[in-house]
Amino acid sequence: MEIKDKEKYSQLLRLLAWALFIGFLGFSFAPVLIMFIYPGLFMEASIKSGLKESILVMFVTSLVLSMFSSLMSGLALFFIFAPMVLIFHYGVINGKSYIFIYFTVLLVLVLSMTAFQLGLLRVQPLDLSATMDSLMSAQVDMMKEGLTALEVSQLQQSIKRIYDISLMVMPSLYVIILGIIVYINYTSVGRKLLSKGVLIPQPPFFGYLQMPRGLIVAFAVGIFIPLMLKNLQSDLYMPIYFNVLLVFGFLFFVNGMAVLTNLLVRIKLARFLRMLFLLLAVVVAPVAAVVAIVGLIDTLVQFRKIKIVRGE
Repeated sequence: MEIKDKEKYSQLLRLLAWALFIGFLGFSFAPVLIMFIYPGLFMEASIKSGLKESILVMFVTSLVLSMFSSLMSGLALFFIFAPMVLIFHYGVINGKSYIFIYFTVLLVLVLSMTAFQLGLLRVQPLDLSATMDSLMSAQVDMMKEGLTALEVSQLQQSIKRIYDISLMVMPSLYVIILGIIVYINYTSVGRKLLSKGVLIPQPPFFGYLQMPRGLIVAFAVGIFIPLMLKNLQSDLYMPIYFNVLLVFGFLFFVNGMAVLTNLLVRIKLARFLRMLFLLLAVVVAPVAAVVAIVGLIDTLVQFRKIKIVRGE
C-alpha cells in the first residue's frame, strides 16, 4: 500500500510539474499548447491517478499560474477545463461509447467556454461593431492606393460583405474549433493510455472514421429549414444557411480526409508523402472542395464498408 501511495504521489507531482510547464509556455508565447495539451494531461490523470486528485492538482495549478499572469486567466483554466475532465471521467468509468463521450465532452466545453466569455464581457464590455469598423477601415486604407473613388467604394462593399459573412458563421466556426480541440485531446489521451496497457473507449484510427448515412438526412433538413425561412422572408435565413453549410461542409470534409488517409495507407505511401498530400488537401481550396464532395459521397455509399458497433 505504501509503495502504491508513493507511486501515486509521484504521478501527481509529475502532473503538477507538466501542467505548470505547459501553462507557463501557454501564457508566455504559445496559447495553443493550453487548448491542445493542457486538458489532456488531466483527462489522462483522472483515469490513472483518480478524479479527485487530478481536479485538486488542476486547481492548484490554476492558482499558481494566476500569480504569474492574472487571477482571471488562472481561474479560467479551472473553470473551463474541470467540467470537461469530469464528464470525460464519467463516460470512461461508466463504459459509455466513444461517440457519447466525445459529444458530451464537446457540449460541456462549449457551455463552460461560452459561460466564461459571457461573464468576461460583463466585466470588460466589447463594442464588436466598432471593432469591425476599425478593422475594415484599416484594410481599405492599405489597399486603396491607386484606386478610383468608385473602385474604393466597391472594395469597401466587398470587404464589408466578407466581414458580415464572417460574423454570421462565427457560432459554427466556434463549435468546429472546440470540436477539433476535444478530438485531439481525447484521441491523444486514448492512445497514451493504450500504450500503457489501459484500454478506454476512443475514436478509431482516422482512416477508419466514417460518418453515418443519417448525416445526409440531417444535411437535407438543415438546408430545408433556411429555405423555408427565406420563403417566409425571415431575417434568420442567411445566418442559419451559412452556419449549416459550414458545419456540414466541415463534417463531409473530415469524412473525405478519412477516405484519403485510408487510401494512402492502403497503397503504403511513405509517411512524409502522406502528410504532404493531406496538407495540400487542407490548404488548397479546390482540393479541399473535392475532398468534401468525396466525403459526402462516401457518407452515402460508404466505400470502405466499415462496421460500426454501438459507436465503440
